[in-house]
Amino acid sequence: MPMINEKLKPLLELQEIDKRISATESRLERIPLEIAKKNAEIAAAQAAFEQEKTRLTAIQVERKQRELDLATQEEKIRKHELELNQVKSNDAYRALQNEINGAKQQKSETEDQILILMEEYDKTLLDLKSAEARAKSVQEDLQAQVRELQNEILKEKAAIEAETRNRETFIPRVAPDVLSRYDFIRKKKKSQAIVAISGESCAGCHTILTQSTLNEVKKGRELILCDSCSRILYFADAQPVA
Repeated sequence: MPMINEKLKPLLELQEIDKRISATESRLERIPLEIAKKNAEIAAAQAAFEQEKTRLTAIQVERKQRELDLATQEEKIRKHELELNQVKSNDAYRALQNEINGAKQQKSETEDQILILMEEYDKTLLDLKSAEARAKSVQEDLQAQVRELQNEILKEKAAIEAETRNRETFIPRVAPDVLSRYDFIRKKKKSQAIVAISGESCAGCHTILTQSTLNEVKKGRELILCDSCSRILYFADAQPVA
């Protein structure tokens, strides 16, 4: 039956505390990214609304210009029709008549363009109202989610503070030299410093261990490190050294 070194027992408990702190810190790091994503969605909905507003304004400006063009064409027709009564030659009469016909053609085309713009204005106005409603709905919904995430930040920070205090209280139970080795490995590997043996392999780096290493770990007399990754090894089913 594998044995476990007495110095390792409190280390394993300390590692569980550190794992909880690390997991909470990881969640805490993700939250600002989630908030940024929500804010980006709010901005996108607002941008879609502003785009429809800009489009509606552009249609209004173009329609006003076409109406000015129409007034100019009508005035041109009226002026030429008056001039018809004053011309004395057939050539001049035909020339004015051609001018009038051309202006009437332009007037007809402009009227068609105005009708198209009126229809486009009505459609865009509906799109604008829809975009405004969506932007408002999205903003309210996502802002509520952002507030929840901000509250979660406070909870996670409080959890980290509580676990940190728990760690500080627990540390005196660990031998200083063992704690120093544990902290060095944990910071170097940026992960667990103590790993179980899986079959005949280190669960940290998956390197197959020598029989000599396995035997030393089973004895539980000393803290044995993996020759490959330098993590502290133990058997999950080990019993305390008698």
